[in-house]
Amino acid sequence: MHEPNVDSVSSTLPTLPTRTQEAWDAAKARTAGTLHQGEAFVRANPIPIVLGVLVVGVVLGVFMTRREPTFQERHIHEPLDNLRGILSDLHARAASEAGRGGDAATQAIHSLTGRIKRGLRFW
Repeated sequence: MHEPNVDSVSSTLPTLPTRTQEAWDAAKARTAGTLHQGEAFVRANPIPIVLGVLVVGVVLGVFMTRREPTFQERHIHEPLDNLRGILSDLHARAASEAGRGGDAATQAIHSLTGRIKRGLRFW
């Protein structure tokens, strides 16, 4: 394990606040310079900047917008799609049961018509 050198630590400690302040001042100066360069670029090219910001806003708006289903979609199309699936199942079962006999087909039809009644929701 490496033992800390007490002499190097004690010699560095007094200069630490000064070095920290110098690093802080250098970072502030670089930030201010970058800010001024960006501001000069925007002033020199205002139209491309505004168009770019507009495009970014439109793209974000399109992706963040959640569309609610319309009254027609919610209360007409969705129940009809559900009914279409139930009737398709009814047709498939009735066709398969027709080969086995009339009683089984009748039971299947009664079972599925009950499902149709339960599946229809208009509100």
